[in-house]
Amino acid sequence: MSSLYDGAFRAAQDKQQGSAREAPDPKKCLMEEIRSALNRYSAENGSNTPDFILAQYLIACLAAFDAAVQQRSAWYDHRTGEPPKETPPRVA
Repeated sequence: MSSLYDGAFRAAQDKQQGSAREAPDPKKCLMEEIRSALNRYSAENGSNTPDFILAQYLIACLAAFDAAVQQRSAWYDHRTGEPPKETPPRVA
């Protein structure tokens, strides 16, 4: 198991040697941070659900909220802040 120090040491070596590693995927980093926080605080115990499943769920919630905000922005007229005169069809 590598420590934070080992990772920093390797990064410094890579920089010194001039090798460029690919930047980490921000979504994977966020997923790992959420998973780690859930595990650290035993937040998964209430539902008896593995931390990685809860982390995936929370990322999906964030994506759904982002989509809702974009739809809301498209719905309102940005000049007046008023909804359009036509209403969209209802979804059953």
